Amino acid sequence: CPITAENAPPSSLNFAVSDGRSLVVIRYRSSPREDPPTLYYRRVPGGVVVASEPSSTDRDALSEWILLGKNRMLSFSPATGVAVECVDPADCD
Repeated sequence: CPITAENAPPSSLNFAVSDGRSLVVIRYRSSPREDPPTLYYRRVPGGVVVASEPSSTDRDALSEWILLGKNRMLSFSPATGVAVECVDPADCD
């Protein structure tokens, strides 16, 4: 049976690209019923930290981590700061 858009298994894509100053991160899942693997971010002075799980051990710092929503893109640059946008308007949470 050939794979088509209707019968293809769901796929996930978490990726990040940076030039050392600016950053773009995407958390995506092709299935409307399933979530992609987690991706968290935390604003820090002068930047942002991104990780698959919060990496703080201090309770107050742990609460600063934000789960990037499904099918969302985070971008950061020193000039504009952090911005989060939907990459699939049909399936963003």
